[in-house]
Amino acid sequence: MSDPHRAPWTISAGVLTAVAGAALVVGSQLGDVPLAVSGGAFIGAAVLELITGVSLRRFGAVWMPQVFAGVVGLAFGLCLLALLAFDGRALTAAPAALILGVFCVTNALFRGLDLLVEQPPALFSEVTDVVVTFALGAAMFAVWREATPAMLAVVVGTELVAGGACITASARAVLHPEYVHH
Repeated sequence: MSDPHRAPWTISAGVLTAVAGAALVVGSQLGDVPLAVSGGAFIGAAVLELITGVSLRRFGAVWMPQVFAGVVGLAFGLCLLALLAFDGRALTAAPAALILGVFCVTNALFRGLDLLVEQPPALFSEVTDVVVTFALGAAMFAVWREATPAMLAVVVGTELVAGGACITASARAVLHPEYVHH
């Protein structure tokens, strides 16, 4: 039960997340991507990442970064929905960019700490995800007041591509036998 390859859907979830991210980036270059589309993709990816993390734990793989990113992403996504429910005019690109920046920095810091603690077998993808996610968060903090829906689509899309690659690598990583939970 410790072979992550027994759950090929986890690999598919990573690929789907990355493809959705790439579609957001391309879409932002071809025309307007509504804020709701970027937000929906973000929330969908958070749910996929949470479910994938729980599944990876079941198969003995490194799982905590995916669960954390899924829970935090879902919480921030629900915060955006609450803003929308409270007052649709309150949800513009600027507050969404600020919330996205907080998510990215929080996620990057947790993943960075996790790198030190767990030393995951998919180290390259995890480090890449930490660096990309932190850079995206820093960029959102720097320009959140001038953010546009297209800018958010690029940032969310890039985050989904990095996260999807990380999910796929974690699902494919083979743990050393002494780390496998039986």
